[in-house]
Amino acid sequence: MSLENIGTQIARLRKEKGVTQEELANFVQVSPQAVSKWENGGVPDTELLPKIADFFEVSLDELLGRTVTDYKDLETAIISRLTRCDFDDVIPAMFRLCLAIQSVASGGALMKNYEDMLNPNVNRMYSSLLSDSGFAQMAINHLPYFLIVPDDENLNSLLEKTDFVPFFQLLADRNTFDALLFLNKRSSRNSFTPNLLVKNLSVSIEKACEIAEKLARFKILSVSTIEMDDETQEVYTLNPNPAFRTLLLFAYEMIKQPNSYFGLQGGRKNPILCKSKKAEETLRLFALWPK
Repeated sequence: MSLENIGTQIARLRKEKGVTQEELANFVQVSPQAVSKWENGGVPDTELLPKIADFFEVSLDELLGRTVTDYKDLETAIISRLTRCDFDDVIPAMFRLCLAIQSVASGGALMKNYEDMLNPNVNRMYSSLLSDSGFAQMAINHLPYFLIVPDDENLNSLLEKTDFVPFFQLLADRNTFDALLFLNKRSSRNSFTPNLLVKNLSVSIEKACEIAEKLARFKILSVSTIEMDDETQEVYTLNPNPAFRTLLLFAYEMIKQPNSYFGLQGGRKNPILCKSKKAEETLRLFALWPK
């Protein structure tokens, strides 16, 4: 697309975003008449192009109607997009990028229907891509997440060297599980003694001490000693770990098996825990995916 035809592109993006000429004009700091002039064959000043691209959340290449084929440029564009975000806006921006990546499993239709799926009356919806080089899955609405797991040759070694059973036994104790939920809902900066668990979970002091000791053994809690009223007392502090929230999320997925998919591509012949292709092959799969 030539620069002379950029007005057509601006009009298309504006209508897709559902904004008025006035809104675009206010963001770019020009008059609404200037935007109208662009869309009727005029050309914006070149110094305004980056700001227009920012407004539509597209690259300059896309604003100009160019197809990006250089993946290094694409990575640079992604980095530039995220570094322009305010800190609290980074995660939502990353999620939108993940949405675009996962859209390959739906033939591109996922992005077009995303807003409709945010309706609270729509069932929880997933998109999945399962191949012999790994898998990617996305929960699109209601507890959304994006996960990509390339097959890795170190998986079997991990399974052989790690004893998972004691940790799952820890979680299987209802009082300990309730304590984990309670502690992760309060500020991790606040230290506590087992009496806090007695007060809030209605357990005995002996059970509270047992729970705290077990959690400390798994380094979920840190232990320190303080002097109070001429006595030495142990206090605990939670070591916050986002993995706990992730564990709950995927435990839910095991209990409530996903069954509503918007885009499902499967072709994996190997078992889920099978060692197969290297991670680099998964990256190559996405890099060569047809547009």
